[in-house]
Amino acid sequence: MDIAIVANLYKELSNNTSGGTELFSFLLAEELASRNSIRHIDVYGVGKNNFQSPKISFINVLETEIGSFINSNPILLDIVKYRPYLSDELQYNLVAKMYKLLTGKKYDIIHNNSTSSLFHSLVYLQTFKTTQTPIITTLHTNLSSPSVIIPYSLNLIESKLNYFFTPIAYHQIHYAKQHSLNIPLTPPIFNGIKITEYPYNENVLPNNYGLWVGRISKKHNKGLKEALITTNTLGVPLTVVATIDDKKFYDEEIQPLIHKNVHLYLTLVSSEKKAQLYKDAGYFIYPIMWEEPFGLIFLEAMASGTPVIAFAKGAVPEIIKDGETGFIVNSSNDDIRGDFIIKKTGIEGLIEAVQRIQTMPKEQYRLMRKTCRKHIEKDFTIQHMVDKYERMYIDIINHKKII
Repeated sequence: MDIAIVANLYKELSNNTSGGTELFSFLLAEELASRNSIRHIDVYGVGKNNFQSPKISFINVLETEIGSFINSNPILLDIVKYRPYLSDELQYNLVAKMYKLLTGKKYDIIHNNSTSSLFHSLVYLQTFKTTQTPIITTLHTNLSSPSVIIPYSLNLIESKLNYFFTPIAYHQIHYAKQHSLNIPLTPPIFNGIKITEYPYNENVLPNNYGLWVGRISKKHNKGLKEALITTNTLGVPLTVVATIDDKKFYDEEIQPLIHKNVHLYLTLVSSEKKAQLYKDAGYFIYPIMWEEPFGLIFLEAMASGTPVIAFAKGAVPEIIKDGETGFIVNSSNDDIRGDFIIKKTGIEGLIEAVQRIQTMPKEQYRLMRKTCRKHIEKDFTIQHMVDKYERMYIDIINHKKII
């Protein structure tokens, strides 16, 4: 098979990127390249080429990451103050450029992983009569996103018979059914990680530091404020590894909560350093405030043996085993998603979850760490994920029914 992988056109693809979808595209391409069924892969992205396999050709749409590109051009930086969605407009033009390149080649499958609010530009392929190539779009975003709703409302999705959406969790399928969205969804394929990148540490004390890793953004709120309030209330240590996507949100709502018990990394740490922080943490606290489609970050923590504390939003109830690999907490009394072990909600529920972990008997806590690792080994490795995508590619090419 000859495959094109369309990456998210915002951050560089590497094993050390801060973007979850960029990491997904990088790992997908690398693992596919190891398969005998794959002849060649063209990966469309931005930044430098970090691929090693001779089967992979990296097609650079922009020489640097979009954020770096804007920051290095003073005129663009000035305009962004008044037009905050400039980066989306830039991605729109990059997508147009990419598809001019894309449609000039012949592929067996095009696998789209772009998640910007303009990835629906992919449907422009319908205006190009030069390709009948099947297109798979992995749903790294929610079905309520404009990137899905806009082309759906324009009847662009249903009219393309060889266009497929692959959910990454069952909650996306439930949403489509609840809202009567007639979108061609394949069976879901859970995301996976390269588990060898995350050394497992069984001999950690339950009262070791808490950990939060991610991007600081109010739009895609990953619960750093709630994690800080929780740990500040308890007076326990919290390590935060963050990149700032929303400086206003950081300055006004996060920075005032950075107390002496918080060890803060406001930079992109190496994958080796991040793995070390994961494996030595007593727990990973990540009370997401939005409907996170999946969350590779949860897999990384559990692969290291570190139990997760999170709000019951998005795919959390599908990824975390309540009481076995961490604790799931309902975010409020008005948003009850399940009957979990922790009966309190919101910050009070997070506080109870932290206390439960920190006071666990040593052997019970060690068992929880073992269970975390086994859980990822069983269902969430990159090999397991790519097995399913490879099978799907073959079935689509052979015109087998997959929906």
